[in-house]
Amino acid sequence: MTEFLSISRIIYKKKAQYEKSFLYTEHDDFDLGYFIQYNMNVLKEAFEELKIYLDRKTAENNALLEFKNIKGINERQAHILKMIKEKPGSIFECKNLINVLGVSIKTVRADLEGLVKLGFMTTIPINQRLVGYTKSESFDSKLEENKGN
Repeated sequence: MTEFLSISRIIYKKKAQYEKSFLYTEHDDFDLGYFIQYNMNVLKEAFEELKIYLDRKTAENNALLEFKNIKGINERQAHILKMIKEKPGSIFECKNLINVLGVSIKTVRADLEGLVKLGFMTTIPINQRLVGYTKSESFDSKLEENKGN
């Protein structure tokens, strides 16, 4: 796991301690104990940060699993459903989801329209040209229906 540890940010945050460990080593007949101790503390902190990151990513993936199991839903749509559940009052526009999902506007529109057809979302006019998508009134009931699938 050490190959995935990010130590440069921690060393940058604790630059003064790094410099002190280096100076102590020079002034104490090149006793590397100070420098080794500093580096071990950096590795320990980096490992703790990696564990926190992995826990967060695992929790995110587990939250998506609830939606990935719905019949007829792809991974991007599951991600949209997760966002709806987290922020139920949101209005989604295709152009805003392009960067989040990393796909073309055509794909985003198809995903949103698919969620409308399944009853998870409804369309609302934003202006004469733009259409927004929001949580449908039947979202929660549709979610409950599909939990058994």
